[in-house]
Amino acid sequence: MAEGRLQWHPAFSAALHIELEDDLNNLYIEEEHILGEKPMQILITKELSKKENYWLQSLRNNLKAGTEVQELLGRYEKKKHGAYYPELMDLIVHANWKLMKEEKEMCEALRELFADELKESREEGLESGLKQGLQNGLELAKNMFRMFRAGASPEEIAEECGLPVEQVREMLE
Repeated sequence: MAEGRLQWHPAFSAALHIELEDDLNNLYIEEEHILGEKPMQILITKELSKKENYWLQSLRNNLKAGTEVQELLGRYEKKKHGAYYPELMDLIVHANWKLMKEEKEMCEALRELFADELKESREEGLESGLKQGLQNGLELAKNMFRMFRAGASPEEIAEECGLPVEQVREMLE
């Protein structure tokens, strides 16, 4: 995407809302009502510290590879469903398109490098989960048959075990 075509003002407004989120009850951000082609202007009534303006300082097209991009992505991951974050991140990604693409390719290369370890971990997890599921199923079946021998009805067993009555009846047949 060509840099000259990026609309920075809507993302800037989104970043302001994010940065001032805790103070929005005491502040009012008045955005210009656009009547023509001129970009919007915004009036801010609070000075921001370096800690507070993380998202504002990220509104640029020269992010640094590695730690800076990873921190940005980590912060976004935690808030990606919040108001304003998707709009802001969309612009940051487009403004740093080449870098973001390289970071993505590096992540994919790392996944390939560790593919065997990931596959082993996944298989171990599945095996462990299967064993645990079988153990839980056996315990549930034992409890059902113990209750049945003690005279409990299928309805009582179903309620106690958290199962549908029809499923309990099928298992007891």
